[in-house]
Amino acid sequence: MPPEPRAITFRNAEGRQLFGTLHAPAVRRPDLPAIVLFSPGAKMRVGPGRLYIPLTEVLTDLGYIVLRFDVFGLGDSEGELEESLLVDVYSNIQVGRYVADGIAALTWLKREEGISRYIVGGLCGGALTGLLVAERELGIEAILSFGMPVTLDSDSAIPSKYLTRHDLAQLRRGYLAKLFNPEAWLRLLT
Repeated sequence: MPPEPRAITFRNAEGRQLFGTLHAPAVRRPDLPAIVLFSPGAKMRVGPGRLYIPLTEVLTDLGYIVLRFDVFGLGDSEGELEESLLVDVYSNIQVGRYVADGIAALTWLKREEGISRYIVGGLCGGALTGLLVAERELGIEAILSFGMPVTLDSDSAIPSKYLTRHDLAQLRRGYLAKLFNPEAWLRLLT
């Protein structure tokens, strides 16, 4: 019989406290990565219709450790959403609103549980968040994707608002390289 799920808390890059639930299998298999399920859109860590509960049970029965958590502004976690329209919330999720929270969850797993291999994802916005986290974070072996959106819902999203420090450093290096590249200047002037 698997151990009881454990309530956990950790802080994201902005210092907001995030709440989650860590599920361990009856027999821990160190050969398997941990699975992190991201909140699907504007839903809490249980998912719509409590979908993540039976999914987590299946995954722990297979030997996986599973972490479900509420991102900032949802469920038990700190923070408030700024948007007044749900379509704008979804649009910001699609451009990376919860990437920093995802990275914070992986950091917590590594620091507290010694886990450095992951499968990330979830349903809808959770799947997209997993994809965006996987683009930025090492140790992700797979993406678990159910119903990932394929187009942006609104043009009101501001992608630059959710850039991580790594993204900003990468952009800075790219622009600095272009500053000293004569071909880049030629393209600009012509």
